[in-house]
Amino acid sequence: MVRLISSSGRSIANVRRRLAEKQPESFEFTQQNKAWLEKQIAKYPDGRQASAVVPALWQAQKQNDYWLPRAAIEKVADTLGMPHIRVLEIATFYTMFNLEPVGKYYVQLCGTTPCMLRGSDDIIKVLERRVGRSARSRRTGCSHGSKSNASAPAATRRWCKSTMISTRI
Repeated sequence: MVRLISSSGRSIANVRRRLAEKQPESFEFTQQNKAWLEKQIAKYPDGRQASAVVPALWQAQKQNDYWLPRAAIEKVADTLGMPHIRVLEIATFYTMFNLEPVGKYYVQLCGTTPCMLRGSDDIIKVLERRVGRSARSRRTGCSHGSKSNASAPAATRRWCKSTMISTRI
């Protein structure tokens, strides 16, 4: 779940990361990616193959035009001997994994306090003006730390936001 945060730091909504509605029926790694994945898995001791889940998901995403369909997530799970739900949890947790098709150009900007102090909001405004908000621009906020971060004293609470603009140009 991603928490949307207003500029004043107040939580305004929660957004769940979900898989795209339209999904391909199947996914198979290419021979080259299978060989690459086998090398990655071999780096880990027996019984620890699941440690290769993030690189495996990343490779599957690269092979599939930089988004992860359900079939790819399930293929990774089967390859690593993991329950499908566990790999789905990992794919939905990390924002580096795109759960729906993205445009030809994908831009993700840092919006943390240090980045905002260096002008990230100005860059975001330029991108939204040039590309447009209709190009699936999304601002998300996430809390660093525990789940109870929102109730922490303001001095210890840190928030981040990222802006993703995806479009075909």
